[in-house]
Amino acid sequence: MPQASSCAKRQASGRAAGAITAPGSTGAPDPADARPLPGEQTRPGEQTRPGEQTRPGRRRGPTTTAQTILAQAREQFSRHGYAKTSLRAVAEAAGVDPALIAHFFGSKRGLFEAAIDVPLNPDMPALVEFQTSDKEPVERLARLYIELWGTADVADALSAIILEAAHDANTARAMARFMYTWVGQPIIEELGVDHPELRLRLMVGFMGSVALQRRFDPRSLLAALSPEQVVAVIVPTMRFILTSPLPTEVP
Repeated sequence: MPQASSCAKRQASGRAAGAITAPGSTGAPDPADARPLPGEQTRPGEQTRPGEQTRPGRRRGPTTTAQTILAQAREQFSRHGYAKTSLRAVAEAAGVDPALIAHFFGSKRGLFEAAIDVPLNPDMPALVEFQTSDKEPVERLARLYIELWGTADVADALSAIILEAAHDANTARAMARFMYTWVGQPIIEELGVDHPELRLRLMVGFMGSVALQRRFDPRSLLAALSPEQVVAVIVPTMRFILTSPLPTEVP
């Protein structure tokens, strides 16, 4: 088995330590300087501006409010998908006025892109191993994937992306490009296989199905397995998808 090249590891490190985000997304607008809107609750001792009124239960503090909205948006998008998630439902779950979502994120699409822009912990053991270890590359990828799905915010973001990709061709293509560029390319380069994009698309479909079953069907056999057991079960299939000979007629 070829060892990981220093170039491939540097590529993996530079990409994977960033964020789970949609290709082309600029992420969440920085709310730090946003002016509180009418309807936001003020802290004790603070005065409202002329014409502003406070409502019980409304949060004060742009950064905290935006992060609360994003957390609820991830949950809603991951459970219901993009089409069936409404801004009103997100606002209600976050305990804010729907106008705040437009204020911070502009639109539903802007909220979606901000919600899936999740930074990764650079000290995550599987991420460090993925970047630096000389272990077999497919096993490293499986361990990273399963650990990412064990992180709540990342799992919500990945669920939202996969659910949206199932209904939107542009999102599906963007997800495939994202997976190839950020994760697949270093592994494919190590393995030196043909038809890399086709193999990666097949693997994304397989791994996405495994992850969604574990996340949303707690009674499934997959959900009953420990992370180590899941890795042991899925690595042979991943290796088959990535390395087995393909029919000669495949373009």
